[in-house]
Amino acid sequence: MSPRKGLYKAYLVRLWWVGTGEDRVCRASIEDAETHERTGFAGVEGMFAFLSQQAEGMARSEEGDGQTQPDAEGSDGAEVKWSRRDD
Repeated sequence: MSPRKGLYKAYLVRLWWVGTGEDRVCRASIEDAETHERTGFAGVEGMFAFLSQQAEGMARSEEGDGQTQPDAEGSDGAEVKWSRRDD
């Protein structure tokens, strides 16, 4: 059974640490498995906010096309879009 279009989204999540000692922070990025569009975040909180907005948008989408964009940036305001990766 395949998921209905617009009701399924897959992401690759990447987490890494930068800095040392007490200045050490976690960075995050997600990559859309279908489009390969990557979005980077200064912290996991922003990534979770982005994913929550994506899920809410999918639920509200009348057409069910799964292409609803988030209403705002991640909660930490550090969302970054990267270009498509061709590999």
